[in-house]
Amino acid sequence: MFLVKKTKLSRRFRSVLIFGLGNGRPKGSLKMKDDTDGLVTCFRFSDGEAVQVPKQRMRFRPSVYAIIRHGDSLLLILTPDGRYFFPGGEIELGETLKEALVREVGEETGRKIRAAQFFCYKERMILFDNQDGESDQCSHCMLLFFAAELLDPADFEQPLVGVDESVEGQPFWVSIEGLQPDQFREPAGLVFASFLYANS
Repeated sequence: MFLVKKTKLSRRFRSVLIFGLGNGRPKGSLKMKDDTDGLVTCFRFSDGEAVQVPKQRMRFRPSVYAIIRHGDSLLLILTPDGRYFFPGGEIELGETLKEALVREVGEETGRKIRAAQFFCYKERMILFDNQDGESDQCSHCMLLFFAAELLDPADFEQPLVGVDESVEGQPFWVSIEGLQPDQFREPAGLVFASFLYANS
């Protein structure tokens, strides 16, 4: 029989354990649980608008993202709306978290990373648009963020995958100086702010 010792935790520490560092929710997202009529509040990926969708249309979507810092720069991806996000993506069936992280970073940036350390997670209900621009499927997203380093620091000087800086989805080394959370697509802005605070 295991004995569990009860320990009084500070409100801040309890918040970190439950939500992750700097966890924040979009306005209105406290109503994410399904209502009596079986609807769930999701937020449209393209514009952030809250939309009610049937719970049956939802799927679970775990994903991993790497916070890769080299000196005073972060390796970031440009999103369709011109804001930044961290490289990463959906975990495939049969993959470990580490395998998914290494694969996604390699696919999006052409870089190999060292074993990463878990930093925080965010939870979102996101309604993705299909190719016709109409709302398609709502995903219950669990976004896991890891602090990582380049496997070979010399890679910092090498060209990144993709060279056309005007094309969305391209990776960039972005100077941390002057970079603001509102330049990120959420929840990456919250993660960036927490990362700066943790490393200040």
